[in-house]
Amino acid sequence: MLVRHLLLQTLFLRLVESGQLCGAKFVRMVPGFLVECAVDVTRKYGEFVEEVTGTRLHHTGAGVVSCPRLEEGGIAGTRFFVMLGPQPVLDNKCIVFGRVCSGMQIIEKISRFHFASDNFRLYSPVEVRRGVVRRLPKDPRPSSSTAVSVAGALHVRQRCELGTSLLEGLES
Repeated sequence: MLVRHLLLQTLFLRLVESGQLCGAKFVRMVPGFLVECAVDVTRKYGEFVEEVTGTRLHHTGAGVVSCPRLEEGGIAGTRFFVMLGPQPVLDNKCIVFGRVCSGMQIIEKISRFHFASDNFRLYSPVEVRRGVVRRLPKDPRPSSSTAVSVAGALHVRQRCELGTSLLEGLES
C-alpha cells in the first residue's frame, strides 16, 4: 500500500483493532462487481476524511478493498467495498486502501446471496463478528550476491508509461 493512503489505512485499522468493526454489516451486493459493508455511523473512527491526493492504487481484482469518494470532496469512512473482480471503472470514484488476505471465501459466499433487484440490498445482511489485522512480516532484502536481475525491466517501464497495472491479468 502506498504511504499516501496511510491515513485511510490507519482509520480502517483503528476500526478493526478497537473492535468497532464488529457489528458492521455487509448490506449490498452487485453480482460480479462488489460487496458493500456499512459501519454503524455512531462509531468513533468512521468519520469524514479529507481525500489524500497523489498516486492511486487500482481496482485490479477480487479482494481489493476501497471506500467511496464523496461529491463534496473527501471520503466516506463509514462504508467500504470488497471487489468481486477487476473494476477499473471505480478507479476515479473510490480509493483503494487494502486487500483481503484471508477469508475471501466468505465474501464469495455472500456474493451468492439473494438480493433485491431494484437496489441490490441483501435480503439477509451479514454481520461482522470479528475483525483481525494481520501484519505480514517483511522478508529481508537479498544481498547483492543473491539478488536476481529483473528480466523484462523494459516491459515494466512500458506498463508504467501506459498507466496499466502490473497485476492486470493475474487475478482470476
